[in-house]
Amino acid sequence: MLASAILKVVYQKISSAIQDKMKVQEDFVDHLERMKMTLESVAALLNDAERRSVEEDAVRLWLKRLKDAMYGIHDMIDECEAGTKPAASTGFGGIGKTTLAKLVFNDTYFKDHSQVWIYVSQILNVNKIGNSIISQLSKEESKLNPNNNKKVMIVLDDVWEENDSQLNELKAMLPVIKGGKVVVIVTTRDEHIARKICTVQPYKLLPLSDETCWAIIKQKSDFEARDDKEYLCGGVALAAQALGYMLKPLTFGEWESVRNSDIWNASTSEQESLAHHNVLACLLKLCFAYCAFFPKGYKLEKNDLIYQWIAHGFIAASSIFSTRQYGENYAKHLLGMSFLQHSKDSSSPLKLYVASPAKIRALRFLGYGRTGIHGAAFSSAKYLRVLDLSECYIAKLPNSIGELKQLRYLNAQGVQDKVIPRSITQLFKLNYLNLGGSLITELPESFGKMKSLMHLNLSSCLKLVKLPKSFVDLKELVHLDLHNCRNVDIIPGLLVELKELAYLDLSKCIRVKATAEDLGGLAKLQYLDLSGTFMGKKIMFGLKKAMSNLTDLRYLGISAIRGLSAVEMDSFIDCVSLLSNLEHLKLSHNREMVSLPESISSLRKLRILDLSACNSIERLPEGMLKMHCLRILKVDNCYNLDMPTLSNIEVQSGGDSRSHHMLGHGNPDKSLKISGLECMRFPELSHSIERMRKQRTEKLELEWNRNDKTSLQEDIIILGELLPPMTLRYLKLHGYYNSVSFPAWLMSISQYLPNLVEIRMWGLPKCNSLPPFGQLPNLRELFIGGMDSVTKIGEGFYGGRGAFPKLWEFELRCMENLEEWKTVYSDLEHDVHAVMSVNLDRLTLQDCPKLRLKPCPPSAKHWEIENCDNVLTLWDEGTQTCASSTTLREVTVKYSNVPLHQWRLLHHLPALTSLRIEGCSNLKCSSQKIMQGFSALQSLHLEANEQPELPHWLGEVTTLRELDIRGYPDLQAPLEIMSKLTSLHSLCLFRCEAMTSTPQWLGELISLEELLISDCPKLKILHGSMQHLSSLQSLSVHGCDSIQSLPEYLGNLLSLRRIEITCCRGITSLPESIKKLTKLQDLHILECPELRRWCQLKENKKKLAHIERKL
Repeated sequence: MLASAILKVVYQKISSAIQDKMKVQEDFVDHLERMKMTLESVAALLNDAERRSVEEDAVRLWLKRLKDAMYGIHDMIDECEAGTKPAASTGFGGIGKTTLAKLVFNDTYFKDHSQVWIYVSQILNVNKIGNSIISQLSKEESKLNPNNNKKVMIVLDDVWEENDSQLNELKAMLPVIKGGKVVVIVTTRDEHIARKICTVQPYKLLPLSDETCWAIIKQKSDFEARDDKEYLCGGVALAAQALGYMLKPLTFGEWESVRNSDIWNASTSEQESLAHHNVLACLLKLCFAYCAFFPKGYKLEKNDLIYQWIAHGFIAASSIFSTRQYGENYAKHLLGMSFLQHSKDSSSPLKLYVASPAKIRALRFLGYGRTGIHGAAFSSAKYLRVLDLSECYIAKLPNSIGELKQLRYLNAQGVQDKVIPRSITQLFKLNYLNLGGSLITELPESFGKMKSLMHLNLSSCLKLVKLPKSFVDLKELVHLDLHNCRNVDIIPGLLVELKELAYLDLSKCIRVKATAEDLGGLAKLQYLDLSGTFMGKKIMFGLKKAMSNLTDLRYLGISAIRGLSAVEMDSFIDCVSLLSNLEHLKLSHNREMVSLPESISSLRKLRILDLSACNSIERLPEGMLKMHCLRILKVDNCYNLDMPTLSNIEVQSGGDSRSHHMLGHGNPDKSLKISGLECMRFPELSHSIERMRKQRTEKLELEWNRNDKTSLQEDIIILGELLPPMTLRYLKLHGYYNSVSFPAWLMSISQYLPNLVEIRMWGLPKCNSLPPFGQLPNLRELFIGGMDSVTKIGEGFYGGRGAFPKLWEFELRCMENLEEWKTVYSDLEHDVHAVMSVNLDRLTLQDCPKLRLKPCPPSAKHWEIENCDNVLTLWDEGTQTCASSTTLREVTVKYSNVPLHQWRLLHHLPALTSLRIEGCSNLKCSSQKIMQGFSALQSLHLEANEQPELPHWLGEVTTLRELDIRGYPDLQAPLEIMSKLTSLHSLCLFRCEAMTSTPQWLGELISLEELLISDCPKLKILHGSMQHLSSLQSLSVHGCDSIQSLPEYLGNLLSLRRIEITCCRGITSLPESIKKLTKLQDLHILECPELRRWCQLKENKKKLAHIERKL
């Protein structure tokens, strides 16, 4: 009877498969038909056979074999139906095959698939395709469904290969996932190829109608009113787009000339070719033809491509425009005609190898991995103009590089040697040089000989210490990228001669010493990034002075600026508001900034304003309503911001900068808050669930009232019903107080809510474990607090391999009983222990008094530890120092009751550059291991630590460049200690309320350039030792009413460039010696009425006549 049942099931399966011919190949349908007829014959014999099998062994054996065969057939059909499903679209070039494939690829229906995109083009290399599939799938593994029901989507774009054996090998190589599903989409011009590969009828894209082509032309040309529909494009979308863009600037007469030309008499294929050429100027044709050098889908930096065009002589300068400006224009044209496209997806090109003819002009290595370069590699390549080594392993750049006399473009990122050969300076025609990420410590002294250099990238050359003096000779330089060159001194005078600079990136350069003259002279500057710099007041004041000259600036990055108070930041942005052409202003991660000045509304051309992670900002000026060009406002992590309603502005709130709020503070169609869940009945619950589904909610807040004891249902039941849609990006749970666990959807959250970017959970006192948040592929911010029953964070929190791939910020607060956090997890597949998240930037631990981290510090660049003493102290001598801990740069410690010498955490932070200590009771320390943790320390902030004097270990921190002391009643310290701080450049003294005289040790700081004294109400005397501060350039005194006069020795501080006196009402005059300060450029006096009157007297104006700016 069992055999009958199995045969019946298999028979039905075959019948279903025959009916659904879309799922199987046509020849396989014939096999199924014959199999079905055979089973019908077998079925007629089964009843008699099963009756005879009781007594006859031969019949019993026949039935067993029949049963096994039926199982096999059943499994085979299952694998065919649920396995690999190739489909194809065909049509001639430019018709839209790739565009259609991208629409399918990006459709939300396939969001739960691991996705692979491969540009195949004319050379079909099965091994490379297989390797590319494996590589892309390995990167997508964190998105795979953990229940083995895996779904994969593969696009093979632009297949040309016609050889049957090659195509069969390609089909055989495509993966089959047992129990899963593989969708394969092929695009090809040849319908024969499509039929060979695919199991379904290929979809042939037909030419567009004349009306559709006309609509495209009108849209691209902006001539909506025209009705002359005589333009035919053979139904080719690409030709319509190119033609529309070409016609955009033409007059009506010129339109008629195009209409009457012979292009419309050509065949469809000829039109396709003519559309590519007739619209292009001669030199533009060469630039477009050069793009064929790259595989289809290859991602290029626009600047890199422009400099390669220049290297080949495809662009000629004129008396009006430079070669670079023409290059920008050519790139704009090719983009406008859709011949080039902006990169928007994560697809990867199939890397190909390029043959090298004898007189090669351009050489690029793709996919060479660890392949090295031979010493004489370039000795015979005399005609080479473009050399791209970016995908080679460059242990050392060979001396033969200097023999490439015609070279214009050199990309040699990641040189592993400490030096580059001196012969490189013989490349007199070189326009473009990229050495980013190299381990070089210096450049050749003769580097300035490369006078043709226009583009120089030295970003992330972390070991580079200095730039040669000849650097100032690079007068043609247009693009200079020094991002993350942490050890390079950007000294005064280095930039002043680089008058052609349009792009300057100094972000994360912590040794910027450039002056107003350096920056103010760069009148052509369009892009300036100073984010993450130790700006200090000198740079700020220099920038404020320079701002009036930077009239062409389009982009300004000043995020994560250190050393400025909220008032000073306000004053600085006032000056930024003078930049009338500014389009993009990045102010993110300025945590001291409370508001924006009203003057920012004068930036009439501003299109993008980034305030991300400005945690303290509370309001925006009303004048922003008049900023009609503003299109994007980024406010993610601005928790205290009271948002006004801003029409026509996209307000972005979310870790990956996608739109979260539209047209005001939150889109009501995408946000939903449900409170009072403890009293909610099921009819109301059903209404909320339906609303979530309909509006495709992106932001959801769920709240229970913790003080209400009349809950109608257990919290877990209510939450179990409230499964949000997959569109959810923000989830907040608050007050979930009567359940110890979470519902099933939350414990498998990555399957249900893969798009989550931010999670906030607060007040869940009975829950004793955490969901596997680590498997959320897009999670950027995670906040957990008030979970009193959680005692350990372990493997379950990570959920398996690849945990937290995008996590940027993690906070644990008020976890009173949390005893252990296991900071690594087991990757069983690779038999290793992995660290939590390589992208983690900020970690906050607050009020977790029992917490201990094991086995090593987690990977994060910035830590804040408040009232978590075990985190500081409970580290065994054998504790691991993970490689990830070398990324930790900044630590803030607040309200610790244990002595500093017990902070064993500092033993494991070798890269610590910034330390902030607030409200800690005992900073005495004699431990050498702690001092070793300070070996790279450059910035120290001490605030309200209840100490009678400064810690003696200060003298051991000889690398210190910035010292900020706040809330110390007095500043007593031995002279011999403070005299060791020979690298100190900036000193701030705030709220030293008992101090009557500046300390004597101040005169020992011989390298000090900036001094700020603020809110010291009893301060009367500026000690005479200050006259020895020969390097002092900026002196600011704020809120010190007891000072009656400034000392006469002020005139001895001959390096002074700026003096600022604010709210010091006791000061009534300036010393006579002020006339000696010939370098003094800025004098700012605010809220000092008597002193201001003194400055306005005629005889005193003469004393101040040499000062350029007086406020």
